[in-house]
Amino acid sequence: MKPVARMLRRPLVLGALLSLFVLLLAVLSAMILRQSTFEAGSERVKGLSATCAAYAGRSFAALDVLLRIVGNLDGAKKLDSQTLEKLRVMHEPVVQELAVLDPQGVIQVWTGEGEPPVVDDRDYFQAHMRSHLVGMYVGEPAFSRIDPEKMILGLSRAFRDDAGNLAAIAVVILDLDVLAREFEKLIWLSEDTVLLTRDDGTVLVRIPTVGEAVGSTIDELKEFVTLGAPENAVIALSPLDGSLRLIASRMVRAYPLIASSSLEVSRIVSEWLDSLRILIVLSLAVIVLVMGISYKWDVSFRAREIAIREAQTARAMAEQANRAKSHFLATMSHELRTPLNAVIGFSELLRFGVAGPLNPRQEEYAGDILNAGQHLLGLINDILDFEKIESGHYRPHVASLPIRPEIDEVLRFFEAECRNRNLELVNQASAVLHVSADRRALRQMLLNLLSNAVRHTPSGGRMVVGASAEKDGIVVRIADSGPGIPLTMLGKVLEPFNQADNAMTRDVGGSGLGLPIVKALITAHGGTIHISCPPGGGTVACLTFPYKEPRAEPGAGACAD
Repeated sequence: MKPVARMLRRPLVLGALLSLFVLLLAVLSAMILRQSTFEAGSERVKGLSATCAAYAGRSFAALDVLLRIVGNLDGAKKLDSQTLEKLRVMHEPVVQELAVLDPQGVIQVWTGEGEPPVVDDRDYFQAHMRSHLVGMYVGEPAFSRIDPEKMILGLSRAFRDDAGNLAAIAVVILDLDVLAREFEKLIWLSEDTVLLTRDDGTVLVRIPTVGEAVGSTIDELKEFVTLGAPENAVIALSPLDGSLRLIASRMVRAYPLIASSSLEVSRIVSEWLDSLRILIVLSLAVIVLVMGISYKWDVSFRAREIAIREAQTARAMAEQANRAKSHFLATMSHELRTPLNAVIGFSELLRFGVAGPLNPRQEEYAGDILNAGQHLLGLINDILDFEKIESGHYRPHVASLPIRPEIDEVLRFFEAECRNRNLELVNQASAVLHVSADRRALRQMLLNLLSNAVRHTPSGGRMVVGASAEKDGIVVRIADSGPGIPLTMLGKVLEPFNQADNAMTRDVGGSGLGLPIVKALITAHGGTIHISCPPGGGTVACLTFPYKEPRAEPGAGACAD
């Protein structure tokens, strides 16, 4: 199994398997693409047939209403040729003529000029003589007797007296060429075909026109309607041109009409082949690319394996070193707590007068010892917090704190040393400014930054602590007049156990954990630390504490490089 597993890890083998997968995916995509192309064509013809059926239903319903109006006016003896012409003009250009026939088939009133033609042999009259028809009758296409080159369609409706005898027949004559042009407006693409027939298969409209399609009969049309009705489309040979087509048909509601739409299967196959060519080219390009990359990677496979093993070894050593460091810090912190607790305990006994009364200065010194011991214990706790932060376990307890008193409290630890070394220490923070921070963490950050500033500032120097509301949050700045940090070390001083390598640093010493602890604590608050060395010397450290609630845009800040 190991040789097989090792072989499967070879990039060239993986590339071949991936190429095979791409090929199989291409075949599957081609099948899906073919199916989706035919489904899209089916939806296309179904949608067009439904649109044509709806349009035909609306149009013939309007003509049926027109026949009713004509019949009612004739029955009320209020119909003349002028009124009839006004009704015809309202339905131009589809309606060519309007007429009213008597029971013998003679035109009584019509919209034409001159002698009316003989129409008693037309089917739209004979149909009412053969049977008692209810509703509008849709006739067969025929050549006009007024204009023999024009195909017309007659629609008629019979009106009877109270005894049930035939009283009159209202007839509307449609120009099929004009009707075809109206249906042509519904076609989306030139490849689409629209067919409007009677329910016996007689063609009324065919777009585009093929030979003498209008007036011919398609016996198979009812079969198409039955097979596809109405949610599906069927593939069949067209009775008109013999081409293989995707056909969808719909019955026109309330009228003996069928609206059909079709699309040549060869068109659908052509669209699929066009997409298939693109798919094949893309698949071949992917396979060539995969095999080329696999071959290139396979050449350096052994070298990469060696590099990976070396990297794994180096990472294991680094993790071991990091664990040793963490263990050292934890051990050191715990070992220091015992003497510190003794110092804190004895200083408290002194202040409370257990060993005898103290004068005011002695009591002050005992208080300073107590405060220093407590803060040193806090420093040890913060070292442990640093380890917690690195492991993701530290969570600051954030509260709204007045910033100036917190700075004053930290500055007290450095008053004696500043007096001895003639250092000026200034607090410029606003008395009304508040910051959202953990109190112990805030003091620890200020203590670490000020310790660095005091250590690295020569005698007679000056240190300024300030705070202001900036755009991104409350910014606390600590600036000193020391020698500054070399530019090459600015990016490293925030890393654990790194110090700026200059003569001043070597003289004052330090553990290299002060700034990393500050970075860890401010990051836990969601803030940032920025250290810069302005021209002319000195160092400026900026702590940005984000706002916990939305606030108005503050004034311009003062923490710049």
